[in-house]
Amino acid sequence: MEWKSRIAASVLDGFQRCFAQNIFTDVEVEVDNVVFQCHKVFLCAVSDFFSAMFQSGMRESVNNRIQLSGLSPSTFRDVLTFYYEGDDKIVTHDTVEELLRAAGLLQLECLQARCEDYYAAHLFPENALGIWKLASCLGCKHLEQLARIFLLRHFGAICQEAEFLSLEVDALQDLLGDSDLKVSSEDVVCTAAMKWVKHDLSCRTQHLDALVSSLCLHMLSPVCYSNLAAFSKFTCASCSPSLLPEHPRRRSQTGSSSDLALGRRSRNYEEMLVVLGVHKSTKMLPAVHAYSFTLATWYQLDPLPFDPGVGYATCVHDNNVYISGISLRRGYMLRYDSEENFWQEVTEMPERRRYHELVVAGDFVYAVGGCNKRDGASDTVTRYCTREDTWKMVGHLQLGVYSASATVVNDVILVFGGRAHGSVRRKEIQAFNTHSNTSCVINRFSSPVTESRALHVGDEAFVALTNGTVVKVLEDGAIFPHANLPNFDRYNFGFVYRPNGLLIVGGETRYPSGLGSGHFADFIQVDADSGKVSVISDKLFPSASAACCCMVILRRTTFPKLPQQSHNL
Repeated sequence: MEWKSRIAASVLDGFQRCFAQNIFTDVEVEVDNVVFQCHKVFLCAVSDFFSAMFQSGMRESVNNRIQLSGLSPSTFRDVLTFYYEGDDKIVTHDTVEELLRAAGLLQLECLQARCEDYYAAHLFPENALGIWKLASCLGCKHLEQLARIFLLRHFGAICQEAEFLSLEVDALQDLLGDSDLKVSSEDVVCTAAMKWVKHDLSCRTQHLDALVSSLCLHMLSPVCYSNLAAFSKFTCASCSPSLLPEHPRRRSQTGSSSDLALGRRSRNYEEMLVVLGVHKSTKMLPAVHAYSFTLATWYQLDPLPFDPGVGYATCVHDNNVYISGISLRRGYMLRYDSEENFWQEVTEMPERRRYHELVVAGDFVYAVGGCNKRDGASDTVTRYCTREDTWKMVGHLQLGVYSASATVVNDVILVFGGRAHGSVRRKEIQAFNTHSNTSCVINRFSSPVTESRALHVGDEAFVALTNGTVVKVLEDGAIFPHANLPNFDRYNFGFVYRPNGLLIVGGETRYPSGLGSGHFADFIQVDADSGKVSVISDKLFPSASAACCCMVILRRTTFPKLPQQSHNL
């Protein structure tokens, strides 16, 4: 193979010299009045189009002069540069589309592959629809498939692009009906479909029935389902009777969320609850599991490479999970690739800490507060760049705290209570501005707050306290009571957001009853608008740790189910 490659390089060098010096050229190619001197044998070697032409006995093969239409002289010059010189730098943002068209016209296999590779490496939400359409038009099957996969995986961003509204109905229905459509909830799909119809209501109303048939109606939230039913009735679509009067996922009094048991279609991707760790005697097993609310089933993910220790923190950035902490006196930072299902160790924080918080603001992950045995409570705020795998210390809190909770509202990190030096419990709400890297105290709770959990919904933060109180906090620090969970006295519980509302998961108690283990397995739902509290039927499996659970969109069909015997770990 080595000699074959050397001979190929030698032959190409020879043709390049002959082309540059206009030696042994035996055919003229005219493109829009510009003439290129070329070699028949070389053109036949790289192009089935030229090979067929020169062997056909056509006038061009006899006269040794060819006139090409459908491309510009500059594009054909780039084609010759690519092949005679082996220079792929001619494939750029400005040239790739015309070169791909030329490759299809002249049957240039290598150039087409290079252009497709370029497009595949430069797929973004703002251009993916255009690339998909172009690949389909030119018959580039490989690129068309790659672009389609990208569209399915980034549909939530794609449907926000202006070009989405110009999709043909067949293409839109093809995407909406694909079981591999990756969205945080079915509401995203339904809202996108209605937005597309509304863009040209008079012409597109007739397609609403077909689009509704592509939706997983039982997976819509009650609010979104009601909006769809009202919109269908307004447009007089024939699907209106099937959408009314009640939600097809109408639950029983137990609140069961197992929908496929009813025989309804679902999607392979789902926003699933991910829990890290399993309690085992006096240690934590590094197992990782994910829960499907659609199937009411637990799945096994790739386990952590080691025991994460105590007081670790997690966050989700770009649908990948990050976890940091201290294990056996060793600091660490791990990243979970949600597409490939594996954990990778990345650069650890410059300051080792536990009982801290990880939050996401923009394109960065921030580590806030925490403590270690040497330094006590930390006031530093450090920023992790996921693209560069680097950390940077960017500022300080007004007060060093650990065992606090934190979330981000409009690029401002809000830190709630915590413990300061000497384990003193604090009341302060601190705000760290990620643009100016400055902090201040913006309010105080009426009593100290520790081991709480926080998340944000839009411009509002919600904080769940260990006594069962849930409060709403605005960006300026204003505090409003939101809900009260009866008989709630827990810590290490999970706190996540789903379309149906805020979800409090499991937790532990310091005062277990004689019959209990001290670990809770229930899921408590709190309506984000009304504050109504309800216990749903979904549960943790025994010994599961909810301390740092999170929501991640996963392709559940790729994971093994948790065996029944493992439910009693």
